[in-house]
Amino acid sequence: MAIDELIEEEIKKAKKFADLGLVKAMEKHLKCARGLFCGFEDDKDYKDLKNITRTIEKEGYFNGIDGHLSKAREYGLKGDDLSMEKELRIARHCAHKANIGITKEVGEIKRVGYSHALPERIKKARIDASKGDVSHMEKMIGKILTYADYVGGEISENASFQTEVIRIKGYYNSIDKSFCQAVKALENGNGYYAKECILKAKEQSEKLDFFEHKDYFNRKLCEFKGNGSKAQKIVNMIL
Repeated sequence: MAIDELIEEEIKKAKKFADLGLVKAMEKHLKCARGLFCGFEDDKDYKDLKNITRTIEKEGYFNGIDGHLSKAREYGLKGDDLSMEKELRIARHCAHKANIGITKEVGEIKRVGYSHALPERIKKARIDASKGDVSHMEKMIGKILTYADYVGGEISENASFQTEVIRIKGYYNSIDKSFCQAVKALENGNGYYAKECILKAKEQSEKLDFFEHKDYFNRKLCEFKGNGSKAQKIVNMIL
């Protein structure tokens, strides 16, 4: 197939995707069409190609705005925040290329999407907390609070309360987990690892603000001391 036929084929495909507002596919085929002209930029046909591609891009980006906003809205109503964000990024890209403002529409979609996504995110944070996985729990809580702040109102207040409860549970479970690991390490004769586990539990307890939470660590420490002289020695070293 001759180069001009290949270019024509790429242009047809780009036009087809532009009509559908599928800008990523459109951009891919327009790039291929331009690439086939590499080295012939001074040719008159290349200047004609540039005019054609500009027209296709204009149409594609314009169609892409509504198309991707619509998809983002659908994902938002389902609480699929990741897919919603992906579609909004493409919609903003189209709007930038078409020089059209969509700030209001994006804001409305995000508010709906975040409010629908919050229950599932809170559920995941609870699961992480139940496992004592404070690293993933904190990341999820960060996302929850970001979403809740964006939505505002009672949703923000409720999310703040729920995440604090989840956070306390997560750190308590993490402390319990560390003490269990310390006991097992002692049983296996690994005093060094037992000490590291206790130090980790102490570090986790210090991330909780109130005295009663820190006192939980001290109670667990007293329980740990009952595991013999080696356990008592480790406790004395830490204190």
